[in-house]
Amino acid sequence: MEIPDIGFDALGSGWLAIVIALPLSFLVSWLLLALYVRSVVGAMARASGTMPRASGTTPNAPASPTANDVAPLRPLDVITMDAAALAGDSRAVRRMWAGALVHVAAGLVFAAVLSVAFMSAMGLRFDLRAALLGAVMYSWPVAIVTAMLAATTWQGVARVIVMLGLATAGVLGAVTAGTPVSAGAMAALWWSTNAEPTLLVMACLARPVRAAGPLVALLTFAAVLGAIYGIFAIYNSDVALSALSRLYDTLGLPLWAVLAVALLAGAIPFAIAAWGLLRRIGAAYRARAISDQSINVDAVILIFAISYGLGLSAQGALWLAVPLIAVAVYRAVLIAGYRLIAARLDRRQKPPDLLLLRVFSLGGRSEALFDAVAKPWRSLGTLSLIAGPDLARATVAPHEFLEFLSGRLARRFISSPAEFDARLAESAGPAGLAVDASARDPDLRYRATSFYCHDDTWRGVLAGLARRSDVVLMDLRGFTAAARGCAYEIDELFDLVALARIVFIIDSSTKRSALDAEIARAWSGLDPASPNRTDAAPELILVRLETLDEASVHHLVGALARRSAGPGPEVATRARLFSRQGDT
Repeated sequence: MEIPDIGFDALGSGWLAIVIALPLSFLVSWLLLALYVRSVVGAMARASGTMPRASGTTPNAPASPTANDVAPLRPLDVITMDAAALAGDSRAVRRMWAGALVHVAAGLVFAAVLSVAFMSAMGLRFDLRAALLGAVMYSWPVAIVTAMLAATTWQGVARVIVMLGLATAGVLGAVTAGTPVSAGAMAALWWSTNAEPTLLVMACLARPVRAAGPLVALLTFAAVLGAIYGIFAIYNSDVALSALSRLYDTLGLPLWAVLAVALLAGAIPFAIAAWGLLRRIGAAYRARAISDQSINVDAVILIFAISYGLGLSAQGALWLAVPLIAVAVYRAVLIAGYRLIAARLDRRQKPPDLLLLRVFSLGGRSEALFDAVAKPWRSLGTLSLIAGPDLARATVAPHEFLEFLSGRLARRFISSPAEFDARLAESAGPAGLAVDASARDPDLRYRATSFYCHDDTWRGVLAGLARRSDVVLMDLRGFTAAARGCAYEIDELFDLVALARIVFIIDSSTKRSALDAEIARAWSGLDPASPNRTDAAPELILVRLETLDEASVHHLVGALARRSAGPGPEVATRARLFSRQGDT
């Protein structure tokens, strides 16, 4: 068998592996997430077999008030207003932007380190104008990260990119003023420096695959790198070449099969090593050493650092350490910035918990709202939701995705009150069930927790989450009379949560007559023990949200923050869990 003469370039082969692996990771991530959603939907539709469907209350449920103790039912005032008219608390948005600005500072330092290093590698004397030029070239990741962290809608992403793009053009124009360098030449240089890593970042962090993209990218990169290195290792080994020749000649295998064996021989060991690293990442996430946001941001910075570092490789092996140093400096600035912000926060204050409910059939619209609300809210408090097919792609946590890949996703589903308590403890962090400020991730954000439920357990989980939440946001866009699950949730909310802590979202797709009838029915059947029985002026807010824009999202999150600031909700008791059943 004739083997072509192929030169080996370890660094070039590594970059080739990245260029191949990241687009491939998009396809693999999309497929795996589709299988994940299918698994979640299948498990949701099944009964747990341990919690029988039953109506009424459990034997240990607290006794209902007697007829003489029941407060009279007052008329419910339903108020509809636009999101822009909501008055609220801006703390969540301010904290979100504070965290983003820390990354901006870290990114600019990262760019400055690379710029100065490049000048040194080329043997150039330090020149402020040249240093600024290099820093601008290497600061494009700042725009991407800022859009990821602080833009809540696609319009916001576009605004951030345009603003920072104009700032970049302005700095480039000022730096090159009075020089023979043309604007077109600078644009071409910027494009050649940033285009390829930008496309690679988009491949593993595009919205359809963002939740799993970086993890899958690591696995596919390791497999591709192993396959490439394996080919070169076999090429340089007489023993390996002889073994492949025997497979080709003795077994009569076709050439493509022999090549497949060679590729797998390199890919499998590297993939196994990457799987071990992924398990460590999952463990670090559970231990709150990293966050979902930090995984995505680190992926962006690493891809750009490696790409930028290729320009230094020709100057010697020692210069390959510069990208690693730049990333380390980036992390150091982040840590310092987070500490400055944390020093101004009250660690004794319990973060508010937001419960998000919605019409599952909204699909992508639910995902867009979740992304928009969760981004600022998680700077202020925790977020809870019942897992569903509409948000499965957006909310899967790293350790949950790895459990799915390991075939152990079923362990995440709640089948009993004890398992519900365990999920609460896991979501709360070091403080256990009493969530406090110590539950923040290193980037000072709180967790969004999905509670996986079977068909016969979601009602009990809903009751437990409603009782412990400080504010509830229910997305009723697309609501119709056929949405029996949402009707049940409205009943539970009226019975368990003060109206002052409930916000409903509607739009033109909401069947208003059906919703008004459901609200009236739920109010007329209000539980005697409901906190709303004693409300002297009961009022329910329906927020009209026709378009998801930055201003409306900020007003909505501010209103939620304001409504969460009242006295804490009653702590959930086991007796109330899994006691009220009904049809979906």
